[in-house]
Amino acid sequence: MLKQRRNTERQIALFLLGGVMLVPPVLVLFNHPDRVAGIPSLYLYIFLVWTGLIGFTLAITRRMRLDELAARENRQADVEPLAPASVDGHADA
Repeated sequence: MLKQRRNTERQIALFLLGGVMLVPPVLVLFNHPDRVAGIPSLYLYIFLVWTGLIGFTLAITRRMRLDELAARENRQADVEPLAPASVDGHADA
C-alpha cells in the first residue's frame, strides 16, 4: 500500500512539474532568437521537456508494474499449497 501511495505521489509531482515547466512565464525565458543546431531555443526547450516527461512517465509506470508483480508474487507465496488428496479423498501422510 505504501508503494502504491508513493507511485501516486510521483505521478502527481510529475504532472505538476510538467505544468510548471510549460507555463508561459517559463516559456518566455526561452523565447529569443538564438538557435541551437539551427533549432529555435523555444522549440528545443519544449521538445526536451516533452521528451523528459514521457521518459519519467515510462519510468514511473514500469516501477508501478514491477511493484504490482512483486506484490502478486508475495501474495501467492503466502498461500501454502494444499497437500494432494488420494483417490479415496484422504490426504497422503
